[in-house]
Amino acid sequence: MESSSEDSDEESDYTDYSDVDYIPGTDQSSSDESKRSLEVQPIAKKPLLVQRFPMLSSKQDNTEHAQNLTANSSTIHVLPPSNLKAQRVYDKRNYCVFCFKPSSKIARHLETVHRNEVEVAQAVQYPKGSKARRTKLNILRNRGNFVHNAEVVRKGTGQLVACYRPREQRDAKDFIHCIHCQGLYSKRTLWRHMKNCPKKTQDSADSQVSRKRVRSLCALANPVGRDISEGLKRVLSQMTYDDVYRSVQNDKCILQFGEHMFNRHGSDVNKHDYIRQKMREVGRLLLEAQKLTPLKTMEDFIIPANFSHVVSAVKMVAGFNPEKNTYRIPSLALKLGHSLQKICSIVESNAMICGNQTMAEQAKNFRIIHQARWNEFVSAGAITTLKEAKWNVPQILPFTEDVKLLNAYLEKKQDEYERELRIIPTADNYGSL
Repeated sequence: MESSSEDSDEESDYTDYSDVDYIPGTDQSSSDESKRSLEVQPIAKKPLLVQRFPMLSSKQDNTEHAQNLTANSSTIHVLPPSNLKAQRVYDKRNYCVFCFKPSSKIARHLETVHRNEVEVAQAVQYPKGSKARRTKLNILRNRGNFVHNAEVVRKGTGQLVACYRPREQRDAKDFIHCIHCQGLYSKRTLWRHMKNCPKKTQDSADSQVSRKRVRSLCALANPVGRDISEGLKRVLSQMTYDDVYRSVQNDKCILQFGEHMFNRHGSDVNKHDYIRQKMREVGRLLLEAQKLTPLKTMEDFIIPANFSHVVSAVKMVAGFNPEKNTYRIPSLALKLGHSLQKICSIVESNAMICGNQTMAEQAKNFRIIHQARWNEFVSAGAITTLKEAKWNVPQILPFTEDVKLLNAYLEKKQDEYERELRIIPTADNYGSL
């Protein structure tokens, strides 16, 4: 359990919600039309207000941006406040949900420029400094920042706007959007916000979700839309949020593999753990491949020229010992072989449906190579390791006291059933004897 002291180290002492209606007297940050504000260009297209999460225009764009996020995650940051020792510097820019312009005083911007908007009018009807006014303006602020963060994620580089800025610069993977209010919070303190989120309803499904499960649940609200079913989202929401989860979430092929598994076994709740396990196995393989090989996504695994890299990644994740030609986890090597076959079939069929003949041909050739050489490179050694492990298992003999106890029990039951058979000669009593 993470203590409050650990959480406080993650964030700045200055809360970014404490000055919604406060306007400092300095000229440097008093105007929404300052030069610094104009440096960031607004997005040209204005989304509908009913849109909860900004979605990508096509599956192809979805894949490209997910790959950009994976490859360039180190270029997406959340910056700390640039405060001086003597005073606070008001340099944080929040983004307007209506015009997408950045502003250091978003509350005043909404009141003066967008006062005719219904949601703004509902907020400003409350007295300044009141909790209701601050809550409604914060929700509008979060929505505008969420649209900006979505654009940063799509580009694969930039600065995210968090509700509370950290003490030190941190990467995007350390922050998650709240599934209710769309605010960006540190993954270590998200659970605390979720307990009292102003947009959360009393009958919300996540009311009893644990801290770690909250991360997985909110991670599904990623600004980059995912074309997966609600059923698979429920399965993923129960997965532990870690590096493996992020690799699963950001790879299109693994999600399609999970969708394939859910379509087959989703009706059985007892199989949901099995679906998560299979997806995490492939996710660990992808993480290992990204460290040791040029492979970055599961689609790269299906390219025939990368077959040797695929074999190396599988051997590494399964703990292959080249000197003894054995595996530390031989069953994992066999499971990954079957999973790669299924992923290859999924990629091939999707490519044929979309008319991508190049990808379909590559997947077909990979499947041929896999069927011809996988047993030689991986399966044979894994099966041998399993057989040798069974041969070397020592035979455990029972203790003398256990044998005596069993014999006494059997004699007691024999006398009992024999006595019942003499009294009531029935077929059931004879069968018991």
